[in-house]
Amino acid sequence: MPKLSLIQGILFDLDGVLYVDSNVIEGAVEAIAEIKRRGYRCRFITNTSTLSAASLHDKITLLGFDIDEREIVSATRATLIYLEQFGDPVCHLLLADDVRHDFDRFRQSDTQADFVIVGDIGDRWSYPVLNRVFRLLTGGARLIAVHKNRFWQTEQGLQMDIGGFVSALEYASGQQATIIGKPSPDFSVRR
Repeated sequence: MPKLSLIQGILFDLDGVLYVDSNVIEGAVEAIAEIKRRGYRCRFITNTSTLSAASLHDKITLLGFDIDEREIVSATRATLIYLEQFGDPVCHLLLADDVRHDFDRFRQSDTQADFVIVGDIGDRWSYPVLNRVFRLLTGGARLIAVHKNRFWQTEQGLQMDIGGFVSALEYASGQQATIIGKPSPDFSVRR
């Protein structure tokens, strides 16, 4: 098949498209290898907010994909790029422990922050957590959501994602979140 000159590159979503949890979608590894062999530039995008950049790359590699870490554009990475424009902001992080390491360059506080960054914290959601964030938001912090997904596909079926918590925080604080993950315009694959 001849390569069409109009195609600049191909974007692939990761979780739910190339794999689900730790199960590779049948033929996905071979399809990516063939597309790359034909010379197409590829970028791999994801709203996954439970894995650091290094852990996400390790997972993809262990699943058998030949994907360079620089080809992966995650909502977490886009959030880091977004925050850099504010110099040295103080952040309150609602992120998985592994992802928090990617944010080490920013000052962090549980009591006064410029930004509250919301990602997936799994079973750690609670009224005390929500109320702490509510107080930060009503005290002047801005709400940044790594994404606002309603749900995602897991090996056990669909699972509720962070979108409901983000909506609750928006409603309670009267503040509209800045959403970074796809399909937001702030989610850029060119950075």
